[in-house]
Amino acid sequence: MNIDDAGVVIASMRAMWPNHSLDEPQVAVWARRLLDVDEGDAWEVLGMLERSSKFWPTWAEFIEAHQPVARRRIEDERTERRSISTGRPCTREENQAWLAHCRDILAQGRGPLAGGLARAITTGGTP
Repeated sequence: MNIDDAGVVIASMRAMWPNHSLDEPQVAVWARRLLDVDEGDAWEVLGMLERSSKFWPTWAEFIEAHQPVARRRIEDERTERRSISTGRPCTREENQAWLAHCRDILAQGRGPLAGGLARAITTGGTP
């Protein structure tokens, strides 16, 4: 998710929980943390939390609700990738496209190697 998307998510959260007072530092913390969350996942989590929480969620509550959503999305992506497989070896172009996709995920900090190692892989440097 980018910073503009994070702002829309936070604005929606303010509408969902209007009694919560939110100051600038809290907005900044939420926005920074949301950058590492898939936008579709965030909306799904907010829908769940809106139905189950009377009060603004803590980040820990958000992440706890996010984990099964993210796992399901990742598994769906794996299943989709397997279904694309035709049983023949991938062409060089297909391999390059898949590698570019994986690098994008790492660069966005969404993958299991987020952080320094991801930067090293995507830029060819050291962590």
